[in-house]
Amino acid sequence: MDSYTALLGSNFIDPSDYMDKLYLALENCDFFKGKEVFFDGFKSFSPQQLKVIDRIIAKAENTTFAFIDDENDIRDTSLLTNIRKTKTRIEDIAKAHNVKIDRSLYLNESHY
Repeated sequence: MDSYTALLGSNFIDPSDYMDKLYLALENCDFFKGKEVFFDGFKSFSPQQLKVIDRIIAKAENTTFAFIDDENDIRDTSLLTNIRKTKTRIEDIAKAHNVKIDRSLYLNESHY
């Protein structure tokens, strides 16, 4: 990866570099300290995004994630499998920072 970055030089930037730069910037930043942060509309996150989320969870007062899921679908393989894996990754990050995880809340009513 370093040779790829060197090839790009200072004239070009790979979009994934923005997440890496944000991750490093958040190390000594207290912007999220004491804040409530909401994540909605995602089904997965890249490894760089998960690193940034790790920093946010570690510093924020509270983080809330909204995922599409069906509590009645208990199959190991379904359209929701990747979303559930992402949810598990987020829960693992929270546990690593000793952050309390509330129970999942399923919204079953249609508002259309």
